[in-house]
Amino acid sequence: MASWDCLCDDEGCDAGVMLAAALGYSDAEYSETVGRTGVLNKQDVADALDVLLALSSRDRVKRLVMGHPELLIMGFELPAWLDFLTSYGIRKGDFFRLLSSNTALFTRSSVYNAGLVIQYLTQLGLTQRDIAASIVPRCASLLSLDPQRQLAPVVALMAAELGVNLQEQVVHLIAKCPVLLTLSVDQQLRPRVEYLRSLGLSNAEVSAVAVDVPSLLTSDPEPQVAPALRFLSLQCGLGRTGALRVAAACPSVFCLSAGNLAAKWCFLSSQMGCGPTELSAYPPALGTSLLNETGPRFVFAAQKGQLHRFEAAAAADAGVLAAGGGGGRGAAADGGAQHAGGAAGESRLAAGEAQAGGAAGGEGGSAATAVACEPSDSALPHHRNGGGKSGSSSSSSGSSVGSGGRTPGTVLDLGRLLDSSIHEYLGVVGGDDDEFQAARFAWQVSDGRSWSGMVTVFDPANNGGVGGVGRATGSW
Repeated sequence: MASWDCLCDDEGCDAGVMLAAALGYSDAEYSETVGRTGVLNKQDVADALDVLLALSSRDRVKRLVMGHPELLIMGFELPAWLDFLTSYGIRKGDFFRLLSSNTALFTRSSVYNAGLVIQYLTQLGLTQRDIAASIVPRCASLLSLDPQRQLAPVVALMAAELGVNLQEQVVHLIAKCPVLLTLSVDQQLRPRVEYLRSLGLSNAEVSAVAVDVPSLLTSDPEPQVAPALRFLSLQCGLGRTGALRVAAACPSVFCLSAGNLAAKWCFLSSQMGCGPTELSAYPPALGTSLLNETGPRFVFAAQKGQLHRFEAAAAADAGVLAAGGGGGRGAAADGGAQHAGGAAGESRLAAGEAQAGGAAGGEGGSAATAVACEPSDSALPHHRNGGGKSGSSSSSSGSSVGSGGRTPGTVLDLGRLLDSSIHEYLGVVGGDDDEFQAARFAWQVSDGRSWSGMVTVFDPANNGGVGGVGRATGSW
């Protein structure tokens, strides 16, 4: 029996005495609590304290109930919530945190309603793991909504407006971003879908973009979309239609900062000699980590003198690159006809380009110059072949990497270079995994740090078995 229980055995013990014994409440603190909750029932307080003190320390419980005294009047409902959520895999420590971050769920909703919501979600195809790992931690307030009046219309819009499959994409989208189910169909979701469609994206592309980057539906998409499209159109030299094709095939560009896009494009264009042709053939190049993948793979192939293994004759670039497959290349090629008639999208992009202030000015221009296209200490040769349009100037460092340089008059198959497994990649360039990992780390802590702006962290305890060589951190 808890020590505060012993002090409350007699009939004269009230909630104030109980809180003083259990949590060290002063008279002033109790008066403040009663002022916010009204008269406290002894049994309700006892039920709440039984649960809370079993979950955490006395000090943390006191801070919680001082900040949310309404928890003290929940009575038997609090232990009922605990039993209900832990039965779905929610840990007790997470339940305690939810009491602070989502107090309204427990004080304004009910276990019964939460059960109806979870039943509806499981009927859609979500698993108990989805409930415990995604729904409750990311959007616990979802459990307070009416499944038929508030959740079902959102799911219907996903099927009708986005054309997503109920058993696969809708489930994936809800698990990835459960807050979508809390939004208004008419005031938030439908206008945002219409905005994406008005750019010239097909229904299938709007669906793919929304599933990949759900933040475009949870908030106004224009601040994310417009700068990225201007950058692709102006700085990458893709034009309006090409920018849409690349963005549709690699929606993650909408999540990247201007500096991130600029650094990757500057490296692709000034160091790798790539231009709009290569980027259109493999849009995911902009979503690939420059620090961990693009830079190390290109440099290692150059050191091995094997860059020519990833090249194709420029005259046949479209056919050769499209035939190579790879994530996003087919999507980029298939999107051409769909974008040809995107009049509304063309006008929006045209307006965006006008605001950008021309090829060198405005937001697009500043984005391209946010990261220098050639770090002063770069050990890479200048591999431009005249095929790219970076939108900013760069100069050759005059040094070389091994014996491998770009062959004039060719295009680089970025899909084959970046989209293959490490085993397949090394099968083309030669060398073993230890050699590549050592070269990767050497580049990450030198040129890679200059290009990406990321600090490379070396953890000797996690060296991958390569004699002290570690992996760099960061999303670049």
